[in-house]
Amino acid sequence: KQIHGDVFRSPPELMMLSVLLGNGVQLIVLFLLIALASLLGSFYMNRGSTAKWSLILYSLTAVVSGFVSGRYYKLNRDKRRSPTGSNDWKPVMFLNACLLPAAGIIMLVYLNCFSLWYSTINVVPFQSLALIAGLVLLVCVPLSAIGTFAARYVTVAKKVPCRVGSVPRPVQPRKWYLTTFTLVPVAGILPFGSIFIEMYFMFSSFWNYKFYYVYGFLLLVFVILVMVTVCVTIVHTYTMLNFEDHHWHWPAFASGGSVSIYVLLYSVYYYFAKTAMTGLLQFSFYYCYMIALSV
Repeated sequence: KQIHGDVFRSPPELMMLSVLLGNGVQLIVLFLLIALASLLGSFYMNRGSTAKWSLILYSLTAVVSGFVSGRYYKLNRDKRRSPTGSNDWKPVMFLNACLLPAAGIIMLVYLNCFSLWYSTINVVPFQSLALIAGLVLLVCVPLSAIGTFAARYVTVAKKVPCRVGSVPRPVQPRKWYLTTFTLVPVAGILPFGSIFIEMYFMFSSFWNYKFYYVYGFLLLVFVILVMVTVCVTIVHTYTMLNFEDHHWHWPAFASGGSVSIYVLLYSVYYYFAKTAMTGLLQFSFYYCYMIALSV
């Protein structure tokens, strides 16, 4: 009751939060489609088929990312600062369409430069790079824009049950173990505990060049991860509101994504304890792939 006038306040950096949320939902949908297709088919029998279909499905699911980010932005924007009819949604559309593909292309070019320098067989041909860039520009970007347009004209502005105050309520200080910087890392422990055993088998299959074909169990583990993450995020948000902290949007997002920190830490442990990789080339390939997996 004390923060009823602030709990529906527009979060800071709403544009970036909308883009990250849209890209996250797109990756969830992409993983579900890849897992279902692998479960029904036999992707693991053909070299490169999983990567090829991942690129195709990622481009096609860009409409999901555009719709989610556009809808979240429209529902939460501050109408007093951005009135109806303004063009503040255009940066959201542009950033949503370019953020993840740009990061992936930069990583691919970086690894390709190392492959060329060391004259390895992992060099991606220029034609393949041009094809990926064309897929992003001609398919991914237009579909993301279509999703943003659809969200803009379909989504109805929400009616909050109470009026948002004009002046934000100050947040009372809490003890260090109850602050956001402590609760967010703690929130990722339980979701990581539900997947770390399956991660060992995934890493062993990927880095030991073995077939991975238990996609049904992988899909089950992913569903459990999503459920545990949702429950942990709800508990964290309730804890913040219970302490009269109305800045819940970013901590709720970060608590769900904090599991990626533990995935990255586990990949560091796996690199030193379970592999015999040495040199800058193997180091670069390993950690670029693991950062992409953590995201």
